[in-house]
Amino acid sequence: ETSEILKVQDDLMSGKEIGCIGITEPERGSDAVNLTTTCTKVDDGIVFSGEKVFTTNGPKAKYFACYGVYDTEHPRQTMVQGMLSRDFAGIETKRLKINSVPRVHIAHTYLNDVKVPMEYILGDNGRGYHNLFDGLVPERLGIMGSGVGICWAGLIYAIIYTNLRQQFGKNVINYQGVGYSLGDLLSKCSAATSLAFQAATIYDDKILFADKPSKEAERWVAGVSSQGKYLVSKLTHEVCYEVQQQMG
Repeated sequence: ETSEILKVQDDLMSGKEIGCIGITEPERGSDAVNLTTTCTKVDDGIVFSGEKVFTTNGPKAKYFACYGVYDTEHPRQTMVQGMLSRDFAGIETKRLKINSVPRVHIAHTYLNDVKVPMEYILGDNGRGYHNLFDGLVPERLGIMGSGVGICWAGLIYAIIYTNLRQQFGKNVINYQGVGYSLGDLLSKCSAATSLAFQAATIYDDKILFADKPSKEAERWVAGVSSQGKYLVSKLTHEVCYEVQQQMG
């Protein structure tokens, strides 16, 4: 770690400055590998050229952890991870107005031939790819865990509420339309919890704390954590919507 990167860490960890991550690109969706942002080596740094979208905190951030590739045909082998500063010439952000999250500052980020000194490069010549997924997998597992927690919180509240509330002389949960709905959600929450625990356990045992991380486990967890994040996110929405209907 260079002194420049240590200063960035201090600024971010202390809350003095705001940071963001530039991965997602227009027309790429959740594809974090086949990037169109290109990198070009120059004498004293690397030039980033491209666009990022849905960059959370982008409009307010000073630091941007961004990814690009030397060769778009071989992204894994040539991916670069750099810590870009708002002070570097060529960074432009435009805030996106997204109705579902009006208070969140999300940006379309333009990297117009941004020259990044080598002291700010976190991973070069393919190392950026490994750094990216070293962070993405546990992040996705964490999102699965938080989603499962939200599901259980909502479901348990609904079960307690419908056991206490009475209509027409009996507890609401005893009506089939209510009890069956909660039973269906209970089954889905149990399955999602099992998947999250399995993925997290394999990540811990076979990758994070293993003397020699398993390549097979890395591939499996990378896929399942992505699928699980999607699955649990949808389930969280379903649970929160359905349990609200039980509140009358």
